[in-house]
Amino acid sequence: MKRRKLLSAISLLGVSGCIGNNGSNDSKEKNKSNSGKSGSNRKVTAVGSDIVEVTVHQEFNKSIIFKTDCRNKGFTIDSGETYALTRKEDDRSCPIRLLIDGEESYSANISTTSTHYLTVTKDGKVESSVAIA
Repeated sequence: MKRRKLLSAISLLGVSGCIGNNGSNDSKEKNKSNSGKSGSNRKVTAVGSDIVEVTVHQEFNKSIIFKTDCRNKGFTIDSGETYALTRKEDDRSCPIRLLIDGEESYSANISTTSTHYLTVTKDGKVESSVAIA
């Protein structure tokens, strides 16, 4: 009888250990997506968090203009530079456009729960990833 209880307890520990491992991997992934590339644990939608981050490969040599409707401005981004637009208000969405040599290469309405990461490759392709809160 004692042996049966001991085996039951050991098997439950093994199962809960497996569940715990899966849970910890999930929470690591969630923290990773919330923190984006910067490695901070700041809430994605909070004031001061990034709405979008644009990185241009250092060998790319065309004109890049980043436009945002939430600031009513356009910004020039040079080769080798990274530009980050930060939130000035909590939970505010922001339409953006990225123009390469005057042509729209990327556009999105960035929601209140996400941060977009854009990379312009040396060939002018726009790679994107999104972190969601």
